[in-house]
Amino acid sequence: MKNYLFVCILVCSLSFCIAEDYFYGYTGDGTVPPSPEWAHDAVFYSINVQHFGKAQTPGSYFEKAAAELDYIKDLGANTVVVNPVTEFLDEMDPKFWNAYYMKDPAAISGAYGGAEDFKDFVSKAHSLGLKVIVDTLVRPLYADGEAAKKILAEGNHDWFAPGLTKEQLEKPFKGDSVGMYNPVEAKFTFVSQDIESQNHRKDYILLNQGGAETKPVIGDWNGDQRDSIGIRKNDGTFVLTDVTETGEISKIDYQFIFGPAGENIIPIAGDWDGDGYDTIGIYNSQNAIFYLKNSLEPGDADIIIRGIKSGWIPITGDWDGDGADEVGEYDPESAIFYHYESDGEMYSKPYSHGGEKYAAVCGDWNGDGNDSIAVISKSAGQKRGFKDLFVYFYRNALSSGGAHGSYELNLKDGYKYPVVGNVDFNAKRGPSLLFGNSCYEFQWDNPGLQEFMIENWVDLVKRFDFDGYRLDCEAYQTVLAPYGNQNVWKRVWQRCHERLGKDVFLIAEMDGMGHYNIHAEQDTFGVLTNLHWDPQGKNRNFMVNANIVDTAKTLENTYYTMTLSCHDHHEFQAKGRRSTFGYMVFSPFMPWWRMGEEVNARKFVPQKDSQKGYDEVLYFRDMDWQALENPEKKAFYEDVRRMLHLRKEYKDIISPFCSKFKDRNFTAIPAEGCKLQVYANYGGGIAIIVAAKLDESDGDVTLNIDSQKLAEMGLGGFEEFRVTEKLYRPNESRVLSKSQLSELRQYVENNNVVFVVIEGLK
Repeated sequence: MKNYLFVCILVCSLSFCIAEDYFYGYTGDGTVPPSPEWAHDAVFYSINVQHFGKAQTPGSYFEKAAAELDYIKDLGANTVVVNPVTEFLDEMDPKFWNAYYMKDPAAISGAYGGAEDFKDFVSKAHSLGLKVIVDTLVRPLYADGEAAKKILAEGNHDWFAPGLTKEQLEKPFKGDSVGMYNPVEAKFTFVSQDIESQNHRKDYILLNQGGAETKPVIGDWNGDQRDSIGIRKNDGTFVLTDVTETGEISKIDYQFIFGPAGENIIPIAGDWDGDGYDTIGIYNSQNAIFYLKNSLEPGDADIIIRGIKSGWIPITGDWDGDGADEVGEYDPESAIFYHYESDGEMYSKPYSHGGEKYAAVCGDWNGDGNDSIAVISKSAGQKRGFKDLFVYFYRNALSSGGAHGSYELNLKDGYKYPVVGNVDFNAKRGPSLLFGNSCYEFQWDNPGLQEFMIENWVDLVKRFDFDGYRLDCEAYQTVLAPYGNQNVWKRVWQRCHERLGKDVFLIAEMDGMGHYNIHAEQDTFGVLTNLHWDPQGKNRNFMVNANIVDTAKTLENTYYTMTLSCHDHHEFQAKGRRSTFGYMVFSPFMPWWRMGEEVNARKFVPQKDSQKGYDEVLYFRDMDWQALENPEKKAFYEDVRRMLHLRKEYKDIISPFCSKFKDRNFTAIPAEGCKLQVYANYGGGIAIIVAAKLDESDGDVTLNIDSQKLAEMGLGGFEEFRVTEKLYRPNESRVLSKSQLSELRQYVENNNVVFVVIEGLK
């Protein structure tokens, strides 16, 4: 049996398309190792060494970048976040070099300058008092690289997804593979783990049968245990073949009409009577009724089953392993699966899996004879030269919980419908591939892999003396897979501490569950970081829909970054607004932004040409050093520099050590005249008030600082106060009484920020 579904798959981000059900696999001990002392006032400046230095500077990319570290120091940042620097696939166009195609996790990229130049880069940073955080990869390893080949040559196939040993992979496979259907070309493209497959794919084309309204159907029509392809035309005609070989197929074995015409009719297939032959059926999405046939011929339906609700997605599979297939439905709005018995009664209690607007399919993913579920996301432009990336997150069970693994398909435009079939029947297989069938995915519940990589990461710190790691896609190492992080990064920290006497700082991307053993978390979304798991991004942006203090008071960890712009963004975020920069810099969060934002970069920094593809994100943009020659951009830079130096001057108030972020001296100030929440950091008889206007008119902001608020900030015992706006008028102070603070007016220009220091006077 193979089922087919029809649904309009909405575009969503791969990294964040998982519902809360995925967060179940965490197995760490829930404790965070001690933070290094420098971390409490860290300000992160993110660079790509290939694009940061000046073209005219001689030397390697590491040397060019090192020559500009004084700029970062003078600006006021104190921690440099470097893009991944391990050996990567550098055979591609240099414009699109990126170490996310990692070839060797233990070697420093020769394309960037090699190990000695990188060591000199870190030494130069340290000589200036700058810390260095290195972005590292926890998910992929380039399949054709020497490191991956060595791992396989040593028999460690189970270090890669799906976690099967060499012997298990070489055992003839009886399970299913996932794919997509292009209706115009009548082309089926499947992911293949068959070691004999070309480019880890298998393609089937039903010649002269394509059309925009055709829909796929797949099944074992002749009982040979092999699935073959078919289509249903919009007029109700089924066209099926018994051919199982890849390539162009002209032979048609079955052609007949079943069911009415119409776009709302969805073809399905299954062995409804358990006789070893798949037959067809249809699902009417307008009334949620299944019509099933026990033969490949026209006529009335042999079985009719009523579903629950129109507009849902039909699924089919052998739920109980008895050899007969049943039907079910998936609600893409609530992400709930419904499985039915052959008589239409509920087979099991409905359960949730996936995310809003996902598609769904069913199949036998591990070859055990039982069908289970997969949900599918789609995102655009994930790999240069391809239109769409389809990701299948599968479970080997009919239940809620985390995905047991995933498959990916990068495809040209035109693919519309997910399909499932046993195209790897009896094949000897290799590990799963992702990123355009180019990389293996690490299987992080494997103890051997954990030990190998932990030792590697500790050794890199020993050899190059950098100060910590930013963990790209860390959630894939901990829970999205779901492997549980097994305290992997805590063990890295412990070994660095014990062996090297060095306390590294660890930052997780995407606020995965791993942050319970990791010092901080950094996000790739929005103007500013989200601080909760929020798949739809509804409450993650302090500049749009979240109050900064209200959110901060819910946070359990010690540190959180606030990301203004990062390498994944398509454009810089401040866009000439000092309010965005100041609101980030003056908060108790750790400021984080991409190189160039401080010179008022508006969109793309000029590069050689503007082909579409990977160069659409900031990762591939050169630093625009000429911007400093523009008076407007230079003025923006100078204001950002003053902001950062003010943060440093008042660091003991803005960024104090604290066991939990929510316990920091951070409070909201009642105010009128601005949309953004006004906040205050306080301590030692001083309160720092930050107010900003975002896309609104110039004018006064009225601060309502009453006696209760003064007492909360430790200023209740004072009668008079010195009030100074330190950013723009540092030499102009006012002495005000308590009553005057209850209606304190502060002029704020549109898209600007003020830094008001209130000191109690004895």
